Amino acid sequence: MADELSQMRSERAAAIAGERVASTRAIELERLVDQLHLQISELTEQRDLELRRADRAEAARQHLDARLHEALKTAKSEREDWAEYVRSVENRTLSDVDRSRQEAKDLQAQLNNQAKAQRAIEEQLRKELHAAQSAAISAGQAADVLRGRCEALETQLSSLRELPAQLEAAFKRNTPKQAAPRLSARPIFAWSHWL
Repeated sequence: MADELSQMRSERAAAIAGERVASTRAIELERLVDQLHLQISELTEQRDLELRRADRAEAARQHLDARLHEALKTAKSEREDWAEYVRSVENRTLSDVDRSRQEAKDLQAQLNNQAKAQRAIEEQLRKELHAAQSAAISAGQAADVLRGRCEALETQLSSLRELPAQLEAAFKRNTPKQAAPRLSARPIFAWSHWL
């Protein structure tokens, strides 16, 4: 009888020790889950920031594209207007041929200068458009990387949520049946309010 009592006490002590180990592991897992939650939150904020940057870069690109289109349209219209004016000057009466030719030359020089300036503006707009496109692509790639990290962490977090139930099941399998009635009043695990 004394041996049986001693054995039961040993089993109870082993069960209590196991409970303490499981509780310690549970606290560590809870801390890890909290850290993962924080990392996911931070990465989500970074991803959202990169997405907003990508949206702004795309909006800037579209704006520059519209400006370039308008500049090309304006340049074409101005070239046509100048060309029409030059032709009208050249068609003046014979008495004004010399003066008209000189005026036409002056106007042509102005037209050339205007075309040169317009080409410089168009080239600058193209450079700005290319820079905006590159920024939009970089921001999109950064958002994709952050999205992948968030998904990986969410997968890891999902796996961790299953560990408490697995630990509890393993602990119950290893707990002696004699000690079960004394331990049933105190639940070893309470994971539902942590996850």
